[in-house]
Amino acid sequence: QETNANIKSLGQETNANIESLGQETNANIESLRQETNANIESLRQETNANIKSLRQETNANIESVKADIDTLRQETKADIEALRLATKADIEALKADLLKWMFGALIAQGGLIVALVKLL
Repeated sequence: QETNANIKSLGQETNANIESLGQETNANIESLRQETNANIESLRQETNANIKSLRQETNANIESVKADIDTLRQETKADIEALRLATKADIEALKADLLKWMFGALIAQGGLIVALVKLL
């Protein structure tokens, strides 16, 4: 009977220990769950902040590139216009030189014709 009582007592003690360990395990699990959720939320906020920062940097870079493109476009247009004007001036100068040579050639040709007519 004493052995049975000891066994019953040990069984009750074991059951109490198991129950205690179960409650402690459940408490630990809940604590870990809360800690994990807090970590997830912290990471979510940090990620959102990083995304916002990167978005702002990217938008600033885009605006800078757009400004650079506009500046280059204006400079290119100015360069093209300057080259156009220079080319036009060169053509005008060549035209004047060509006219001078043409008139000179006409005068020389006229003189040659007059000389040939006198010789005949």
